[in-house]
Amino acid sequence: MSRYGLTGKCLSLLIGTAFLCLSTAYAQSGWTRKKGEYYIKLQTSHGASDTYFNLSGNQLKTSEFIQSITGFYGEYGIADRLTIISYGPVIKHHYFETTEKITALGDLPIGLKYGLLQGEFPVSISLITDIPIAKANNYAQNKQNDFEQINLPAGDGEWNFRLTVAASHSFYPAPAYVSAYSTFNYRTQYEGIDFTHQAVGGAEFGGLIATKVWVIAGLSFQKSLGEGAVVDFIRGEGTEFTALEVKSSVELFKSISLNVGYFRYIDLIVERANLYSTGIVSVGLAYEFKK
Repeated sequence: MSRYGLTGKCLSLLIGTAFLCLSTAYAQSGWTRKKGEYYIKLQTSHGASDTYFNLSGNQLKTSEFIQSITGFYGEYGIADRLTIISYGPVIKHHYFETTEKITALGDLPIGLKYGLLQGEFPVSISLITDIPIAKANNYAQNKQNDFEQINLPAGDGEWNFRLTVAASHSFYPAPAYVSAYSTFNYRTQYEGIDFTHQAVGGAEFGGLIATKVWVIAGLSFQKSLGEGAVVDFIRGEGTEFTALEVKSSVELFKSISLNVGYFRYIDLIVERANLYSTGIVSVGLAYEFKK
């Protein structure tokens, strides 16, 4: 298989990761939904890149990979301190500039968040499970050579269990807040190979402008815990990064908002490794119901 065939599969995973990051600001906060309240959002994201950072952090140029992801994010308060969360499923549309286009259903993350502390400094704990419903192997035909195929799966084929502790603070009466979180991603195995666990963390600050526009800036990172197994790149082994993101939410009508975001990998807390580095743009519509 060609070099761009291997490295491009990593972007399929990483842009999916970015989609989750851009969708889950509330999930990574100390607040929970009150009983009967809910929040839903339909969002699409897009990214394209030919710049790959290998396992050693060296930058390479490859064939361009393009991916668009459309998915659902939802929260529902089943009790005042207990919220159910789902990120999908998502639909991934991805391809190399040299291959046919593939459209597939992604994995299904779902879980619960519990409010440990409430009040001025709320703290929550959540457990999200990635259910591997996506095709872990999905081959695209090379347009230039009919005898070549490139694997472009929509998921990594394994169960993930992400345990997150998050804390927040509102600066009320000033319309601003700050949140920070720490996540341990317990990874299982695919085809008998054990995957490396990951440490993930981040923080964000948000403020309200002109009574209807929330502007949010965040910093996040991911670090592998161990050497990792020798497996296909799409499985995410050795994938590390620091990322900056800027998001905004604009109220269009009562309870309905337009959400836009931009996500970018950088070298800061953790240097980039085993990923394609690209800017990812997202747009979504959200509805929030409060009693």
